[in-house]
Amino acid sequence: MREQVIAILPAKLNACRELGRMLLQVQNAGNKLAVVLMQLDHFYRVIEARGMDYGCEVMQLIEERLVAAGADRAAIWQMNDSTFLVAAVLGDNQADGYGVLERFKRTVQYPVGFGSDRFHLTASIGVSLFPQDGATSEQLICHAETALYSGILKGEGQISYYSPKATEQIHRHLELEAAIRTALYKGQFHLNYQPIYQVDNGKLRGFEVLLRWNHPQLGNVQPSEFIPFAEKNGMIVPIGAWVIKQACRMLSSLPDHAALVMSVNISPTELADLAYADMVLNTLEETEIPPHCLQLEIKEGYNYANCERSIKALTRLHASGVLIALDDFGSMHSSLANLQQLPIHALKLDRSFVREIDKEGVEHHIVEAMIGLLHKLGISVIAEGVEYVKQYELLRGWGCDYMQGYLLGQPAQPDMLDLSMIRKPERTGA
Repeated sequence: MREQVIAILPAKLNACRELGRMLLQVQNAGNKLAVVLMQLDHFYRVIEARGMDYGCEVMQLIEERLVAAGADRAAIWQMNDSTFLVAAVLGDNQADGYGVLERFKRTVQYPVGFGSDRFHLTASIGVSLFPQDGATSEQLICHAETALYSGILKGEGQISYYSPKATEQIHRHLELEAAIRTALYKGQFHLNYQPIYQVDNGKLRGFEVLLRWNHPQLGNVQPSEFIPFAEKNGMIVPIGAWVIKQACRMLSSLPDHAALVMSVNISPTELADLAYADMVLNTLEETEIPPHCLQLEIKEGYNYANCERSIKALTRLHASGVLIALDDFGSMHSSLANLQQLPIHALKLDRSFVREIDKEGVEHHIVEAMIGLLHKLGISVIAEGVEYVKQYELLRGWGCDYMQGYLLGQPAQPDMLDLSMIRKPERTGA
């Protein structure tokens, strides 16, 4: 089967030429053509587990299935060890042609393998259409690739169609991916701080640290846009270390800082770094910040139990006195198992829950019940996104421990913060 791997290179060149001839035939017949790139999601895992020869056999089996699914209206080429190029004639009945694409997708999802050795695969699919998306084979393949990767960014296993907006999005992502590699060293990041208040007495509990990126050409880039790139290329580790150090230095500059808590969002990628716990503890020592003044907020929805290094880091930090909070609870696939398996002190209710609690709906009852349950488990509750007095009053009545949101204070840079409500430690004795 190694001959098949060697044959892939000329196959890519032949595919362009053969697609060009096919375009002429389709144009003369007055039909439309769908140019499709199908990438098997995470197929490298099959090759790692079973070897290149096995992977080639699986690819050949999938190609045979695709040929059968396309019948006489499609041409199929293998482009590399995980991607097929398909050209499917749509004809007058476009709905029927699109049905062929769905059949291709389902074909890949059938179990593949030999004997009892079976794998379940999925494919991400990018589609460009002739003539509206291009007049040449090169243009159509390029646009199908743009559609493919634009779709993968939104989630694997989808069929995505080309649009000019997708091209703009890909260009934007390329710019961000290149720019973020030097953003830290060029001093383009800064931190904002949003106050968090203690509900029972109204005193300032501390701040949540919010990372901001102001690029000279790209402008203000939202964290939801650039953090995934930082996680992908590993830059999140030095960026995260910088955030921890800057936040601790800022906290150490405040009066009575031992009575405050600085909350910092961290990525699973950071936790998996072997040096992460050492970095945090060394920073606390250097800035003379007590461990209980730092709260690390970890993402809900990530399966930390399957990452031994993450659990070790969390356990060590917890044992050292650093607070651990489960962030954005309710925004993803929330699991109560995390409350058992992770050493957490607090849980942060996502703003999507808080936003609707002033209405007599499901969220109202869920949040009320969750606060009671978490308190029985010895876990504090932080509500984010509090914007209205009614929300504040309900949460206070249910015993929520801490709150943050625009009603209480917007994120601001250090020199713009209102520090008048810093709680002071009670004095004892005569």
